Amino acid sequence: MGENISIGESLIIALTSILVVFLILLLISFLINRLQAFGKSEQKNTNVETKNTLTKTFDIENESIEDKLNEELVAVIAAAIACSTGNKVENIKISTIKRIPSEISEWKRAAQLEQIFNKI
Repeated sequence: MGENISIGESLIIALTSILVVFLILLLISFLINRLQAFGKSEQKNTNVETKNTLTKTFDIENESIEDKLNEELVAVIAAAIACSTGNKVENIKISTIKRIPSEISEWKRAAQLEQIFNKI
């Protein structure tokens, strides 16, 4: 334990240690970026497949909904609107009925519902 280290040697040891730490941090950063890129490519493939499936399912649902859309459904919707607004059913005119797709985000759905309720 009697060895003495000069100031120059201690600076070299410190700089070498700092260099090793930064190189290891760069290596870890590179590995994380590669894993993210690998994960994104897998997510893109699965998202495309699910979107195609959802689109096909939604098209089938639209066809069956259009077939089932009748006067009774319009009457139920008019009654619900009349109940929520406090108006009479005779005063409500329904021009179109559009279904909100279920594959949209919750934020977009909330915005659409807010626009609907502000129009009433």
